[in-house]
Amino acid sequence: MPLHLESVIYRLIETVRDKVASLLPPVVETRVNGEATVLQVFTIAIKGQKEGQMVAGCRIANGVIGKNDTVRVLRGDKREVVFEGTTLLRLSCFTTHTHDTDS
Repeated sequence: MPLHLESVIYRLIETVRDKVASLLPPVVETRVNGEATVLQVFTIAIKGQKEGQMVAGCRIANGVIGKNDTVRVLRGDKREVVFEGTTLLRLSCFTTHTHDTDS
C-alpha cells in the first residue's frame, strides 16, 4: 500500500480523490440529437459488389441528424437495438446532399 505525505490537507484530499477516480469505470454519456422514423428500407446494387447496400428512407420527427453522428436503429415498442454505428455514407434531403438535416 503506497504512503502519501502532504504538508497541506487539501493536497492529500485531491491525491486520494484522483486515485479513487482512476479506479472507477469511465462514465459513458448518451445524448439524443434527433429522432427519425424509417419509412421504407431499400436494397440498391453497387457496381463491383456482390451484395447490395441497405438504404433506409427516413423522415426526421424532431431534432437534427448529422452525417458524422452515431446512429442507433431501434425496433418495436420494446425498442430493441437493431443497429448501432456510424455508417451514414450519404445524407440527403430530397435531391440535395447535406451535412445535417433537421425536422
